[in-house]
Amino acid sequence: MFEVEYERYFDGAKFIHFLLGPATVALAIPIYLNWNVVLQAKKAIIFTVLIGGFFALCATYGLAVLLGLDITTIKTLLPRNVTAPIAMGISEVIGGVPSLTAIVTIITGILGAALGTFTLDLLKIKDMAARGFAFGLASHGIGTARAMARNEEAGVFAAVAMGLSGIVTAVMIPLIFLIINGLV
Repeated sequence: MFEVEYERYFDGAKFIHFLLGPATVALAIPIYLNWNVVLQAKKAIIFTVLIGGFFALCATYGLAVLLGLDITTIKTLLPRNVTAPIAMGISEVIGGVPSLTAIVTIITGILGAALGTFTLDLLKIKDMAARGFAFGLASHGIGTARAMARNEEAGVFAAVAMGLSGIVTAVMIPLIFLIINGLV
């Protein structure tokens, strides 16, 4: 929109990008401390990440096609449901525009974090693990930070959701394109 080259943007964001690494690693500490609680929910976690990831892809693809967007734009939008660094990598691999993917992903995270509490309250979801998982799955880093600030259990499940969602989506999207293109 502002015609800023990605290289110029990234040059200005190096410091924040540098801090994202330690911040992400810091999420491992509460996960480690609550590992038994996470393991107790492993079946629900796996099921939810797979179904949630697939639903996000289908919803994004369906809306993009309904709006008549071209294939490059669709490829740019598809990875929007995972954290920005992973989404940008996926976008690049499948032929999208990584810099635009970053913007769409950040907007997705902000909207999820802003509307998440309202939505979960409306749905009467009180369980902190479920709330946190929803934030991590739908609003990645921003939602995980919000969940961690409100409740440690919610933060742990948000971090688990964010990480697993990134892994599943990073495998799922390129695999779908390989299947569609008849390469598998």
